[in-house]
Amino acid sequence: MAVAALAGCGGTAPPAPGATAAATARPSPHKHTPGMRMNGAAPAADASGSAAPGTTASAVADARTVPGRRLARGTLAPAPGRPAGTQAVAGTAWLAAGTTGTTVTVEVTGLPARTWFMVHLQVGPCSDPDAAAFGFPAAAGGPAHELHVMFATRDDGTATVSGEDPGDAGDAVRSVAVLPESMTGRVACADLA
Repeated sequence: MAVAALAGCGGTAPPAPGATAAATARPSPHKHTPGMRMNGAAPAADASGSAAPGTTASAVADARTVPGRRLARGTLAPAPGRPAGTQAVAGTAWLAAGTTGTTVTVEVTGLPARTWFMVHLQVGPCSDPDAAAFGFPAAAGGPAHELHVMFATRDDGTATVSGEDPGDAGDAVRSVAVLPESMTGRVACADLA
């Protein structure tokens, strides 16, 4: 699995050509939520590079293997107006949601090598170009928040990434989108069933 992270501004460059790691940790432009985990990376290194208080590095299970949660699956299809170099994008998204949390896993192919992207949960179907992001409600004194999984592709333009949140998305998530690093438009989208 690729390593991905969610945190404040800043970040690292995509993996060097020939690197053996599938991806490296990358902060998201969005604030993290305590308890959110991305493929074993501490989810919230701040701009100074320090881990956020209360976060620990731990592996995130593949959504297909999480027991006791509802599992939805969708096939990634290229999005209209996607960026150049992503015409061959394909893959699968899985979402496992339940009272013990929400996990998303995406396997994707056909993307440019060593390039950053983001997995995003949406409340609308892929046919809605303005589908809003799914927002977990505020819980345990924390803010309302979203789950984003930043990742960089391997040398062959593939990636397998997972992200997890302690909140239950219930049935509200209708689609999973892959966005370019700029977060403008979509590269691909999968309606969940």
